[in-house]
Amino acid sequence: MIEHITVGRLSVNCWIVPLNEKNTDDTTPRPCIVIDPGADASLIIARLETLRMYPQYILLTHGHFDHTGAVSELMDFFHRHKPEFAIHKDDADFVNPEKQQTFFEDLSAEQRRFAEVIWAPVPVLPSILLKADDEIGPFKVMHTPGHSLGSVCFLYQSEHILFSGDTLFAGGIGRSDGPGGSTAAIGKSLKRLLLMDETMQVFPGHGPTTTIGGEFWIKDWQS
Repeated sequence: MIEHITVGRLSVNCWIVPLNEKNTDDTTPRPCIVIDPGADASLIIARLETLRMYPQYILLTHGHFDHTGAVSELMDFFHRHKPEFAIHKDDADFVNPEKQQTFFEDLSAEQRRFAEVIWAPVPVLPSILLKADDEIGPFKVMHTPGHSLGSVCFLYQSEHILFSGDTLFAGGIGRSDGPGGSTAAIGKSLKRLLLMDETMQVFPGHGPTTTIGGEFWIKDWQS
């Protein structure tokens, strides 16, 4: 049972992944993973409370502001459960209170105007800095740079699901003109994803779910 909430002005997909089977005692909360809590902390908290879950891990597929906005409030609300907050090491500066403002310098004027409206600081340092092939909970970390330098996908092999963040969407890919972005790098990352089983389900950072086989059009885009 994977739960999904669309949050924020950029309609980010926030995913809630339970870490064990449902308790026979429904009054006891059980752990879960929250992926990309980008905004609307109150909505995410309300869903977790309804599900009787708490985040053991809060994971970010990358550090862009639309994916990080509710991290601090979730950490504060569930502090008694001591959730661990993780991001790839190459995107860690996005959530470093001393360095967060510097990312505005790499935005276009249009991007900056929009970011300044919805961006919220993340005054919480990650407890885990991820790298390629790490395992966290049931996931394997796939480093897929291109949308940002530290973009990752989380492979949930036992459930045949890939949480692709902003690397791959249904019918599209993440833009590569932001901080740490690279068209060449995202092309290489997508090529690796297309080597996966065609039936692999893809749960992206924005928009509807898809499968690897449903995105084979990318082969033509790469050429």
